[in-house]
Amino acid sequence: MWRVALATLLVVSFLGLMGAYKPFTPCPEGGCVNQWTVKAVPVGADIILLEDSADSWRGKKAAISSLPGGGSAYDTFTFKLTGKPAVQAEIDVAWIAPRACTVTRITLYRRTAGGSGSTVVDVNKNGTTLYTTQANRPTVTSGAGNDAIDATTDMDVTAVAQNDRIEVDIDAVETGNPMDVAVIVEVQY
Repeated sequence: MWRVALATLLVVSFLGLMGAYKPFTPCPEGGCVNQWTVKAVPVGADIILLEDSADSWRGKKAAISSLPGGGSAYDTFTFKLTGKPAVQAEIDVAWIAPRACTVTRITLYRRTAGGSGSTVVDVNKNGTTLYTTQANRPTVTSGAGNDAIDATTDMDVTAVAQNDRIEVDIDAVETGNPMDVAVIVEVQY
């Protein structure tokens, strides 16, 4: 059974992302890492140290790239419009990127179907569409029925810099009474 100095590892990992320096002394016996300078941005070839067991205190190592996710962090943020949608800019408050990232997926969800036509949304970075190929914008049709979803990964622009502004517009709406729209943007740091 592996025993990980989890609290210290998490603190060091968190501080590593923040570019900080923190001593590391979880081992009661000699031979442990006493301190290190943490990288501002970990990479897949970096290694984490694990302890085998309390009995042996033998160190093990694993490359970050061999862990689930390969050392990448994902985040999602949701833009919501409750009620009947209309063609409009900025359906919710803009999201400001806290650091550089890549947009990996955009999902449109519409709860109640309209009578005919399609609901189309556009996602913009600093006022410019991520979909220079307009046919790729997330779209749900009235024929898809209630609880329709369209997840896209074919954005033309995916790079987002720190402090870039992400906003969602509704470019077209089904006729009748479609209700409730959400757009979920997934990013990888």
